[in-house]
Order: sequence, then C-alpha cells, then structure tokens
Amino acid sequence: MGFFSKFTNNISYSSKDAASRLSEEALYEQVAKEIADGQKRPGLWLKAQSESNGIEAKAESIYIQLRIQSIVDEMVLENKATQERIELENERLRIEAGQVSEDELERFLKQNGYTLQFYKGHYHAKTTTNPTAPNPSYVSKYSSKNIADVYLWVKDNPR
Repeated sequence: MGFFSKFTNNISYSSKDAASRLSEEALYEQVAKEIADGQKRPGLWLKAQSESNGIEAKAESIYIQLRIQSIVDEMVLENKATQERIELENERLRIEAGQVSEDELERFLKQNGYTLQFYKGHYHAKTTTNPTAPNPSYVSKYSSKNIADVYLWVKDNPR
C-alpha cells in the first residue's frame, strides 16, 4: 500500500459523483456569499434560531442547511414549471400537426366538463349549468380559431 493510497481509497471517480459534489460546492458558495453580504432569509434564520436553543454557531449551521434545501427546492420547482411548459408546447405542436384527432380532443374536453363546438370559424369550449335537462343551454367559456388553444385553455381550467 503506497503513501497516496491512504488518501485515495475513499475517493469516487464517477462523473455522476463529481457533478454532484461540484453542485453541492456551488450551493455552499452561494450561501456563503449571501451570508457575507448580509442577505439572510428572515424566515429561515428565525427557524434556525428556534432549532439551535440560542447557540449562535449552531444557528448558523442550521441556517446553512435550511438555505441549501431552500435553493434546491426552488430549482426543483423551476425545473418542474419548465418541464410543464415544454410538455404543453409539445401538445400544442402535436395538435397543430394533426397528430391528435378532433374526436380525441372532444373526449378530453368532455372528461374535463366541457363540450366542443365549431361555430362561425371558431372552436368553442362550452359548459352547461344543467347537463341532465332535456334541452340544456350551453355557455361559451373560451373560443379560438385554433383548436390547440381551446385544448390548452381547458387543460389550464378544468371544471
């Protein structure tokens, strides 16, 4: 066993682990900069103080962990929102490319409490106040010349 093997036995050389460690380092660096600039999050700082039993150094340590988790949470939510926007845009493109039939769209609208009607060059998403009535009256909730717009509006406004 060589001299350096004592130091390298527990070192991971995978690119996944390396990326994870560098990301973690960047998080700590960001928190360190915020603290140095006097930019503590008041709610997190108060939580850290309440969990530290009045020990200032412990409060700092707890705050750092809370802030890192807060940053990770923000990134997760931002990534989720970005993914949802991408999925909506992909759905719009599929509809506009004719890869989704009008029947499929009508079924989707019906599942979400709407009826699709094409009238005077526009697609309408309509609802009724009494669907079991013999002659229910419908109210147009959204209309567009583009059926994809109606679909996406219904997706954002389920009943």
